[in-house]
Amino acid sequence: MEAEGGQECLSCTAVESANDCNHRIQCDDNELCYMHHYVTESGTSGFDFGCDSQQACSRSFDTIFGRRSEGHHVKCTLCCDDSKICNEDLNCTSTVQTRNDIIHAITADSNHAMMILMTDYNNVTKYGEYLSFHVDNEENAYRLMLGKYTGNAGDSLTLHEGQKFSTYDKDNDVGSGSCAQGSKGAWWYRNCHASNLNGLYLRGQNSQYALGVVWNAWHGFYYSLKTTTMMIRKY
Repeated sequence: MEAEGGQECLSCTAVESANDCNHRIQCDDNELCYMHHYVTESGTSGFDFGCDSQQACSRSFDTIFGRRSEGHHVKCTLCCDDSKICNEDLNCTSTVQTRNDIIHAITADSNHAMMILMTDYNNVTKYGEYLSFHVDNEENAYRLMLGKYTGNAGDSLTLHEGQKFSTYDKDNDVGSGSCAQGSKGAWWYRNCHASNLNGLYLRGQNSQYALGVVWNAWHGFYYSLKTTTMMIRKY
């Protein structure tokens, strides 16, 4: 059953605690209160409060391991429910880091699905869900294993299934050059990519081919998305 939406919720970005947030908004009928506890690449910890989609909340995709917005790549935990001003009292007990060895540990022992929510600069949100998701261990360079795709954003990740994770200093792609260096990111590159969610934050339509926060099946290689959130759930 879908939770009842439309609550009044706290709404703040990058505050140290709920006590620092004095602004409230009315969520849409299809949204719930949420709280994100995050750590930025620089090590700063903080909280975001606001409204989030039923897709994120009612499906219990409660472990977020990759989030891009306003140039920050963060690690965070999501909590949400449908009680009035619930995010004022939500308590996240752990923060899931984005390190691939921890993602491997999370997905190693049971079945998990993975959803990617993405929003463009027209504030349109779409999603892609993969009904099986697993990241291999360090010895196998965190190889990506995916199941069947469903969603409305188009499939820009299945191309990367079976690929090892590449970074600027670890070239594990199958091409002759370094996709991580050429695409300005870190990803499960093949030769090179159909998605690049750790790419440069280029703010929408741009002239730089395949360098942005790219999901090619939706907006092509010359568009950098506004926000993306990668979430996993156990089933």
